[in-house]
Amino acid sequence: MTPAETITQLKAARDGFWFSLGAYALLTKEPAKSELSRYDIKVYEDGDIVVSEDNVNERRGTNYTIGFNGALSNNAARGVVDNSFKQMIIDSNHAIRAYARSNDIDVSESSAIQFIRHYRNAIAHNGLWDLRSPKGLPLTWRNKTLTIEMNNQPIDGFLTWFEGLQLCAQLNIFVTEHAKQI
Repeated sequence: MTPAETITQLKAARDGFWFSLGAYALLTKEPAKSELSRYDIKVYEDGDIVVSEDNVNERRGTNYTIGFNGALSNNAARGVVDNSFKQMIIDSNHAIRAYARSNDIDVSESSAIQFIRHYRNAIAHNGLWDLRSPKGLPLTWRNKTLTIEMNNQPIDGFLTWFEGLQLCAQLNIFVTEHAKQI
């Protein structure tokens, strides 16, 4: 995998998170929340999506109508962003691992890459740290330290959205710096 392909994948992972974060802000924060409450989204059998103002029926056919009239809770919206955050971590880990494998790069000394690997594994293990082996622990990235005692403990609240973006940005820097050396 080339540096350009890897950076494209890393940016796609980040952009998916940014998109959901933007939707969260628009749906839960004023003044956008009130403005958006005037609209419905209709999803039709054929895959067509229609946005209508004040529930105006512009098309006939079987559809799901989604209204944003305040019935959507902030918790539901935050859950969507949390899921896209986790997907960003998973996709970024996949991209950096594929890059390292295809370019025969030893990433064992990169705290960011090892940290995202452990965090991705925790996501995959029902949100619990999977730190059974003391090899490579403790592991510190920025002000976050993983220890063997954290095994089977929940990851909830350990990494903020901001910190996750910083972690993924560091992977981008890693690829960019490595590309300069080849």
